This record gives sequence, C-alpha cells and structure tokens, in this order.
Amino acid sequence: MSITPAELWAEALGSHVIQDANSVDSLRNIIMQNSTVLQTAGCFHYVQDLEAKDRIVKEYLLWYIIYRNHFAIQR
Repeated sequence: MSITPAELWAEALGSHVIQDANSVDSLRNIIMQNSTVLQTAGCFHYVQDLEAKDRIVKEYLLWYIIYRNHFAIQR
C-alpha cells in the first residue's frame, strides 16, 4: 500500500489540509485551526506567502513519521 504525503497529512489533521490552501489568509486559518498539533510538532510558523505551506507540511511529516514513532521504529 502506498500513501502520498497529502493523504498522510489529511489522515493526521482531518479535513483541514494545508496543501489545499489557495491564499495566505486561508493558509493562516488552517494553521490556526490546527495550531495545537503544529505547535507540538514544532512547525507552527507565521506565514507570509503560500510557499511556506510546503515547508510546514515537510516539517510536520518528518515529525509525524520519524519523531512521533521513533520508539516503534527502534523495536
């Protein structure tokens, strides 16, 4: 089974997918709606342009896949 980063993001955060943001305001709203998990993952940032969404998704996925699951991976 293969899963794309966008599908993993949707799975982790529900329907508020950062990749779907089409303006800076909508991106900021999505970030604020998911601020708790983004703060926990260390990727809660103030954004000034839409290019930031790729960085946030990359940082979140790194945390979600590696750091959040590192004990399971070590076993």
